[in-house]
Amino acid sequence: MPELTRWLALEGVKRVIVTTEDPSRYRGVSLDPIAEVRHRDDFAAAQSELARVKGVTVLIHDQAAPPRSAGCASAANRRPRQRIHINERVCEGCGDCGAKSSCLSVLPVETEFGRKTQIHQASCNRTTRA
Repeated sequence: MPELTRWLALEGVKRVIVTTEDPSRYRGVSLDPIAEVRHRDDFAAAQSELARVKGVTVLIHDQAAPPRSAGCASAANRRPRQRIHINERVCEGCGDCGAKSSCLSVLPVETEFGRKTQIHQASCNRTTRA
């Protein structure tokens, strides 16, 4: 979440509110100054507050995935066994992986080896494979 809030700030987002069932999980977590954490009971109030802000705002609800036995079809996607990474030294920078996957987390990046591709881990839900 810290990386995501910093990324959103860099993209020009004016304000971020994270709602969660357990705000204490964020004690000691350094979010970007545009972000704050509230209890999920404040979700409606947070929506109203963000609607009054001029510019782009983001409301994130951070909820732990239910146990797999709960029958949630997406629970397996939220708790993956592996992460996907693109080795920037091997990547040829063709952009084919992003085009084929249509994944918004596959991003171009400038490296010392030229333009390459990386997966933005903070926004990746790990359901798309490049």
